[in-house]
Amino acid sequence: MMHSDNPSRSHSSSRAAQHSAPARPQPRHTTKEPCPPTPVGVDPAQLIGKALKGVRRSHNHPNVTLQFTDNTAFQILVDGYDPRHRGVPKYIETDPDLEPIFNHPDDLRDGPLTICNAARITLADKAFDLNGRGSRWDQTHCGIALKFKEDGRWHCIWAMLAEYEHHGQMNCIFRSYHDVYLAALAPLPGRGKRRPPNKTQDFNKK
Repeated sequence: MMHSDNPSRSHSSSRAAQHSAPARPQPRHTTKEPCPPTPVGVDPAQLIGKALKGVRRSHNHPNVTLQFTDNTAFQILVDGYDPRHRGVPKYIETDPDLEPIFNHPDDLRDGPLTICNAARITLADKAFDLNGRGSRWDQTHCGIALKFKEDGRWHCIWAMLAEYEHHGQMNCIFRSYHDVYLAALAPLPGRGKRRPPNKTQDFNKK
């Protein structure tokens, strides 16, 4: 967990290279700096001051929709994801404290959570491929950090790619990471349907 205004920490995820399926790894280092020269999506700072009232995680695609009390909505997406050519399975991951919020099926039970800070961050993790020579390497990737007024802690969001030898997520044989970004959805006009602009992936009903 992050307790300062600088979302940085050092955390080892080398245990991810074990043959048995480990717990979902957390990023072992973060720095508050943009990843690509021209970042994809909108600046997460646009979320500052907004009250999060609901979260919808897609069961079919790696995206999470954040709904706010001011009738705005944003999606957290995996850069380069193509629903027609999915390749290695991709997952939106979070730190343990944020996971219950991102997996909540309805509106947040205890009322809205106010975002008091948000930023793009660069994370560093250990990736591995147990096929062939069983190579391992350091990998940097872009994530998003959110801080809620209610708990005063930073929370990390990132994307993981993983393949397993058997069904049931046992014996992970490949793990890598990818950039995530934030995209704004068009606001709901009354009860009309939301029409997402380009760069969003509104696949939750597919």
